[in-house]
Amino acid sequence: MHVQTALPVPHPDLSICFGGGDYAQSAQMLLDFFIRHADLKPNERVLDVGCGVGRAAWGLAHYLGPEARYSGFDIFPVGVEWCQKNLSPRLPNFEFRTVDVYSGVYNPGASVSAETFRFPYAESSFDLVILVSVFTHMLPADMDGYLAEIARVLKPGGRMFATYYFMNDDARARLAKCRSNPDFTKRYGGFWVADPASKEDAVAFEESLVRSMLTQKGLSAAKIVPGRWCGRPDAENGQDMLVAVKRAD
Repeated sequence: MHVQTALPVPHPDLSICFGGGDYAQSAQMLLDFFIRHADLKPNERVLDVGCGVGRAAWGLAHYLGPEARYSGFDIFPVGVEWCQKNLSPRLPNFEFRTVDVYSGVYNPGASVSAETFRFPYAESSFDLVILVSVFTHMLPADMDGYLAEIARVLKPGGRMFATYYFMNDDARARLAKCRSNPDFTKRYGGFWVADPASKEDAVAFEESLVRSMLTQKGLSAAKIVPGRWCGRPDAENGQDMLVAVKRAD
């Protein structure tokens, strides 16, 4: 453990910022995913896109060394403010910030779109960029904008860990026998939504579309770990997990 004192956990009233459940247990589970699937090392620089109330940061604080660096941002200020008050004073190499980017679900009053938003970090600043349940709430143009920024801030050979709902042949075969959770009821070209009246509530993407978008940004899919959402009872996570690598050219 690299933290010197026990870290606080948020009150359950803040569960909207981390999806509910046991906060510390979920944080440790994410840390395990980052290490096993994305090859995270203790000395690396990590960017947490959609950091919420610091669930990933809480686990990372028990693994990253003092020479490492963590940066997190979110469009929902409540979770960021909790992190700034409760985690930042204990973790000098961790920083959290709020960004005012539009989301139909979480920040409808913002004027800057995710498609055009520029991450507030320099090029090649990070070894790993993580996005947990972020692209599951984005439409294609916004995801494309974020992928461009991820490719910009990753160093060559750096990785992206992101969760998705991927539509592919296996998912479709399973969905022919059972309903998904979320239940994606409406298709729009290469993506599906659970609620057409509020599309960003839950979004699934055709896997081939995401692979193509990654390639266009100089990223390549290195690993996909299927999730439980479409009826895989033994999957280790509810959502699918993708690891992509920035090409070194």
